[in-house]
Amino acid sequence: MKLKTGLLLSLALILNTTYACNFETGEREQVVQISIDGSASEGFLTLDELSKKKFKLSDGANITVSITPATDEEYQQVLSKLNAWKYTAELVNLSVSGVTGSGAKIAMSSFAGANSLQTLQSIGDSKQKVEILLLKQVCVGPSKEKNN
Repeated sequence: MKLKTGLLLSLALILNTTYACNFETGEREQVVQISIDGSASEGFLTLDELSKKKFKLSDGANITVSITPATDEEYQQVLSKLNAWKYTAELVNLSVSGVTGSGAKIAMSSFAGANSLQTLQSIGDSKQKVEILLLKQVCVGPSKEKNN
């Protein structure tokens, strides 16, 4: 029974974490999950789905999250600052914007790893914690060839 339970748990974890890989084409896709104060707002979202969502904070603020791939020029800029490095992790531009319940603007933008967990502390009037889980996995086919 332990083996069967372990196998089912392993399969569930694999299926949950490989959502960023298109099972039919092998194409990689950036997906995102947003959590507010430890509660996931819903499952993983594609960038298209994310672009249509607003996330409500307890103070009445609505925030939007935008993610775009880093450009070649931005990679060059990052690598020039890390002059000892030849490579860096895959990056995205992460932006969070909105208006708090009291009318104050929320605006933040930075680079983030395409496979990372970003934690934003004290967002909005209610000082909520927003976590952004980014996944963009490498897809592997039957011959273990990687699809970049």
